[in-house]
Amino acid sequence: MKLSYVLIGLAIFAFILRPDLIPASLALALIAFGVVFGLFRDHLMK
Repeated sequence: MKLSYVLIGLAIFAFILRPDLIPASLALALIAFGVVFGLFRDHLMK
């Protein structure tokens, strides 16, 4: 779960520090959201 928070933090950093790389940061944010959603869904399934 903490790894997903790190991914989200990296995506936010990329968005703030490098506005010219917005597509890459958005892709990172989507991937991080997918990881968080997958882990949360697995947790609910148990």
